[in-house]
Amino acid sequence: MTKHLLKTKILIVTTIFLFWTTSCDNKEDVKQNNTNNVYRLNNEDVNRASNIIKIKDTEIQAKRISFTSKPYIETAPEEPYLEYESLLASQDLTIEIDSRTSHILDQTYEQNIQYLNDLNLFTSTELATVTIFKDELLNTKNFDTSITNFENAILSLPMTNKKLQRFYNFIDGLKVMNEYDPDFFKGNSFTSKSNGLFGSCLSASIGVGIAFVGLATIEVGSFGLATGVAVAGFIWASAEWGAACKGTGKKRLYPAHIDKSQEKTSRNFLILDENGDLIESPIYISYVPKIK
Repeated sequence: MTKHLLKTKILIVTTIFLFWTTSCDNKEDVKQNNTNNVYRLNNEDVNRASNIIKIKDTEIQAKRISFTSKPYIETAPEEPYLEYESLLASQDLTIEIDSRTSHILDQTYEQNIQYLNDLNLFTSTELATVTIFKDELLNTKNFDTSITNFENAILSLPMTNKKLQRFYNFIDGLKVMNEYDPDFFKGNSFTSKSNGLFGSCLSASIGVGIAFVGLATIEVGSFGLATGVAVAGFIWASAEWGAACKGTGKKRLYPAHIDKSQEKTSRNFLILDENGDLIESPIYISYVPKIK
């Protein structure tokens, strides 16, 4: 384990050094990060968001139990995007998804990282930092230390406040997942998420998480609890239904389906500004309070 930790620290230092030596032409508004300009979930937010996901998960498990005595043909396939939409609706959130992103739920970590790279949503250095975090977590199974090291590495990379907020949404989403199921990051989970191989499932979930924050615009006022539910909920959906977490190594029998009410229709898949920040995104989440 000492060897793995030493290797991880060397990789982090090397990644940061390479970035600084190749970033002399950065635009003026891409600067050293200032955490005062981004929103973070506090411990209470993390706990409340995890409880919201637990309630939804309990409902799903109850439905599964009710189906066990019925013939297989009567058991309707579970739809991850519909369950995720239902989770968001419980917090007065609505989602619109471009169907061209539906595959990210079933992709491997490597496939989602390549997808983000091809779309220029993150720099190669930023994605390498995510991979270092993923590898450290797999090697040590120590979430608290790994997420702290990841956060410190991200803070060492100059980026716009908008991009920094996306990374913190990712970090906070993972913290909500850790609160929801700490054993998931240790490979000891007794939930349905343990059906797949630990490494492939955890890696895929991290890949889905970073893909989601890369592709999504979350308009929920002043952020807060809703953001934690939105990000962690998507990671939860990947861990609950993603192919890598089901032990098959193949796509599910029923492909992930995006309901017409959720589908985002736009001529443009995504639009980035000169700094790589989203102007138009294929996943859009907004807060729509219910009329009482």
